[in-house]
Amino acid sequence: MKQNKLFTLFSLTLLSGAPLTSIVQAAIIKQASSVITAVANKDTKNSTKIEAKSSVTDTWGNTPWTFDADSGIVTIASGQLGTYKTSPWNRTDDKKIDGNQIKKIIFTDTTKAPDDCRALFRNLKSLTEIVGLEKLDTSDVTEMSAMFELCISLTSLDLSKLNVSKVNSTVDMFNRCKALTTLNLLGMNTSSLTNMGRMFKGCTSLKSLDFSSFNTSNVTTMQGMFSDTRLTSITLGDKSKFRGTDCKLALFAPDAQNEGRYETGKVMKQGEPQNAFSPLDFFKGYGKISSLTPGTYVAETLPLSWGDAAWSFDDRTGTLTVKSGTLDENAKMSPW
Repeated sequence: MKQNKLFTLFSLTLLSGAPLTSIVQAAIIKQASSVITAVANKDTKNSTKIEAKSSVTDTWGNTPWTFDADSGIVTIASGQLGTYKTSPWNRTDDKKIDGNQIKKIIFTDTTKAPDDCRALFRNLKSLTEIVGLEKLDTSDVTEMSAMFELCISLTSLDLSKLNVSKVNSTVDMFNRCKALTTLNLLGMNTSSLTNMGRMFKGCTSLKSLDFSSFNTSNVTTMQGMFSDTRLTSITLGDKSKFRGTDCKLALFAPDAQNEGRYETGKVMKQGEPQNAFSPLDFFKGYGKISSLTPGTYVAETLPLSWGDAAWSFDDRTGTLTVKSGTLDENAKMSPW
């Protein structure tokens, strides 16, 4: 068939007197055009396939979920969630989504959490926000260990509406959530809690915590609960007592030197500078002596002086300010 077409082409060329090269070029251009069109169509089909994969839909337990790769949003509807091992980012089949691509999780309606919420959102390193967390029904949850561990991009969490009355362990719950600056734990019924070890370890951006509603009467260990944190204040209630002395709580006053003060290493109730305690005495005495009662506690600071001249140092500008007074004759007593 191809040979007949080629013969006809040459015959017409000779009869018409047209240059052979022109007609051959035209034929080549037409053929090339057909190839390009075919390739373009093929690419379009491939593009359609890729686009289709940018949105994944399936179920977690019997709860429908959708992931949009372009926005990094996981949307979770109403239903009963399965275990953390069957979550969209932990499952092992072809519907698994890359946890590092997840930026936001949205709960659209009431969703029942599994009894074991251990590591439920663990290691979602790009997750910055959870919307509608109050819609997560945790009334039957007994385990929340490492629930948000290594969510290093989360900046705020509001757990105040969660029912945690049956939860017995929060070990590593927020471990290494280093961007977390706001954490609302008010109103949580923690009467079943027994283990709070390393709960806030490595939350280096967290400055204050309100524990006033926490009931720690059944807690047996708080080991390393505040390891590697730099809290400036903690608010305690009448049932939020310490268990042991190894929680590693240390309170800081990072702007003290700029304000002409220094940290003594002791803890005091805000507004009551006359009562300051060593961390050990604070842990042992809270709720047991009259001067350690519910309230907000901060680091004790005292005025800086060189001789009797007050001074301050702004580490942002490198400026040392010395006020009037008599300097100490001993050069070793200078600020530097």
